[in-house]
Amino acid sequence: MREIELAHVLIKLRGADDRSYYLLHRHEKWGDWTLVGGHVEPGEEGLWSRTAERETEEEMAPLQRARDFLLVPLLTRPVTWGPKPSRSAGGALTVYRAQFFRLVFRRDPASLLAPLAERGFILLSEDQLATDANVGDLVRQLEQHLEGGLSELPAAWTSPIDPDLIPRGSGNAPATPGLARAN
Repeated sequence: MREIELAHVLIKLRGADDRSYYLLHRHEKWGDWTLVGGHVEPGEEGLWSRTAERETEEEMAPLQRARDFLLVPLLTRPVTWGPKPSRSAGGALTVYRAQFFRLVFRRDPASLLAPLAERGFILLSEDQLATDANVGDLVRQLEQHLEGGLSELPAAWTSPIDPDLIPRGSGNAPATPGLARAN
């Protein structure tokens, strides 16, 4: 049986409309919307924050950890689920172990998110996050293991953001490139 370790980052924003929004990244291989993050690489075993930082800087370049954001663990220890058939390993049963973090912006996120416009990001409201069939399993796993759920988490930035100011594409279809706000 395979065992996979992951580190992923939740990015929650508060809109000027007082709704919560979540920034998700399009998974290239599967076409679903998921959290920023990925596999623990050799040499990072047990160093969950290092994996989360590396993945965030890679997927959200040109953002840099110390300058643009901080990561805060969401759970006291990693969670485990499975075995489940793995899509990437031809259905091989896999046990997943993951640690989750929340991102906190150190600077105005509107200006930081603008360069991501063509990089496969989407902004979903809390209601859409709960009901959109294109949202990946990692988001569901986090919601299950997080005491109080996602709605209890603070936003990544203290001031509200106008969701219409963030670059967006057309709708929430997984094939849509760019930073989109699903309507």
